[in-house]
Amino acid sequence: MQADNCADCGDGVAECPGMLDGFLDADDCSLENGRLFDSFELEVLETQEYVISLTSGSIDTFLYLYSGESCEEIAFDDDGGDGLNSSMALNLAPGTYWLLPSSYAAGVVGSYTLDIGCNKAAVCPPCETGEVACGEPMDSAFPLDTCTRSSGQSEDIYSVVVEGGILDINLTSAEFDTYLSIYDSSCLPLAVNDDCEPGNFDLSCLTLEVPAGTYYIGVSSYAVGEQGNFGLNITCEAGAAVNLCSECVTGSILPGDVTAGDFPATECTVPGGAESLELWRLELDEPFVGRIRLESDDFDTILGLTNGDCGLVDRNDDCDQTTVNSCLQVDLDPGVYFLGVSSFEAGSSGAYTLALEALQEPGRSIGPFLRGDVDQSGDLQLTDAVAIFSYLFLGAREPACLAAADPDGTGEINLTSGVYLLQFLFIGGQAPAAPFPQCDRSSSATDLGLGCSRPQDCF
Repeated sequence: MQADNCADCGDGVAECPGMLDGFLDADDCSLENGRLFDSFELEVLETQEYVISLTSGSIDTFLYLYSGESCEEIAFDDDGGDGLNSSMALNLAPGTYWLLPSSYAAGVVGSYTLDIGCNKAAVCPPCETGEVACGEPMDSAFPLDTCTRSSGQSEDIYSVVVEGGILDINLTSAEFDTYLSIYDSSCLPLAVNDDCEPGNFDLSCLTLEVPAGTYYIGVSSYAVGEQGNFGLNITCEAGAAVNLCSECVTGSILPGDVTAGDFPATECTVPGGAESLELWRLELDEPFVGRIRLESDDFDTILGLTNGDCGLVDRNDDCDQTTVNSCLQVDLDPGVYFLGVSSFEAGSSGAYTLALEALQEPGRSIGPFLRGDVDQSGDLQLTDAVAIFSYLFLGAREPACLAAADPDGTGEINLTSGVYLLQFLFIGGQAPAAPFPQCDRSSSATDLGLGCSRPQDCF
């Protein structure tokens, strides 16, 4: 039967840490796409990082996470674990959630194991340099603390308490290329900005609307090792929120459509930035598996996908390294969505096309990856064969994409795999099987068996 509420099909309670064994059978509840599922209630008492894995020796797993209050999908994963198993890692705030173990194909039955692990979230903020207040400009030196961004640049953190409304933040320096960030009270990033305008390296700015609370302003530099004096100014104004999904909609689009537009067609901007934004409404009466493409010869596109509540689902800047056009491959349930058309640089404009291409027979596939490119450097070289041998005989880490380490496509990774690659590289041996010489997804049974837990960024 199909469920109208998460609790309709409750199979028990999940705890962290914990492990549950279950079985999907023909009498279980099913989603609108025909997938059978069980559901386990998970109560989160404090913000923590959760790692949830779904494994099976008999089915191709598919894992969902739903909100306990609204019974709406929050996250899902197909093959994030080893092989065809599922895994997701995410921070969960206090509240009630539902874990839905399922299968990739509709109507499939079989046993599974659901493993839930959790760790307390990191200290937030990791280090706090000081406090700032709305309407009180501050001059200081950078850096004053030991915190760094993930990319290595120093970052000083300043807390600000606001009553809610529109924040206008300006970071200026005549001595280094500024980089500005803002984080919420859980230290999750809300927005970043490097340059207010292209080429204006000494000014970073953000404008966004926030509810009342504490926020953290990140003062940083574009390059590692930069330092100098800076000025930080925050103004706060009360204002009505802009509902992007009602006030920024240009029109409607359906699967199979190819729509042309002139950007920008609205006065809306992306949350926290100066780049223009327009939305196209997509209403699906049935599941949609396919590809969304945003192309322009006039500007560097950015494609966004939000749900019916205007919550971000996915986003893409460039399809691959050879283009500035944007694309998303999606598997969407029936419902309302919005496709966002934006640009990489503020002030961009021009003509574009937005297309929805349905995959009539989606099939099972993994990737993308380039066969033989074990270290995911972008081409085949001696280090790829060394990576295979190190994995087999020296206890090195498992390759990010096991299927890429199978150059002859036999479904096995062994001594022959490395020798095969060396022969191709140095004595004119046979070329690797597809996908080669171009990166692509693969639906071969041998590749599905090996899996590709961390696909290559090349599609």
